[in-house]
Amino acid sequence: MTVFLKARCSAGNRRSTKSLRKSKQGSNSMSEREILEALQTATRAAVEACPPPSNALPIKYLGRTFVIPDDQKWLELVHLPNNITGEFWGSSKTYRGTLRLILHWPNNDQGVYSPIDIIEQIGSFFAKGKSLQSGQSVVKIDENPDYFGSIETGTETVFVLTVRYQSFAAE
Repeated sequence: MTVFLKARCSAGNRRSTKSLRKSKQGSNSMSEREILEALQTATRAAVEACPPPSNALPIKYLGRTFVIPDDQKWLELVHLPNNITGEFWGSSKTYRGTLRLILHWPNNDQGVYSPIDIIEQIGSFFAKGKSLQSGQSVVKIDENPDYFGSIETGTETVFVLTVRYQSFAAE
């Protein structure tokens, strides 16, 4: 037996309703919420695994009020789901997407070695094949993260890291 849950989605000022399928037992349920939670929790763990003082780097999460710290060093989390309609593994819906981590660093005449070391250390946490879990959702990292280099934007330089993931409910 399948139960349909209603979820409110907003895009700007528009609101739509979509149905999310969830099995009666809940063991095969997948949700974008759980996937995002697993990715956010892993990001926090990756930052905390860095040596001090980088292990306290502030993170801007989706939908949260954020004040840029005085030292202007912070990590931005961008979640880009890329779900294909009607794609299933057996009878389970597949989920996939990209987690983009953007390290913001001030142009303070200190060079880029330190922030590159930090973003690479954060990226090493998301090694290919790593599994993350939240609730009933298991998220698998598809590939080793891609570091896209540094982009100087006036008063700061950003360092972009992309993590690709896939998730599905096992039968």
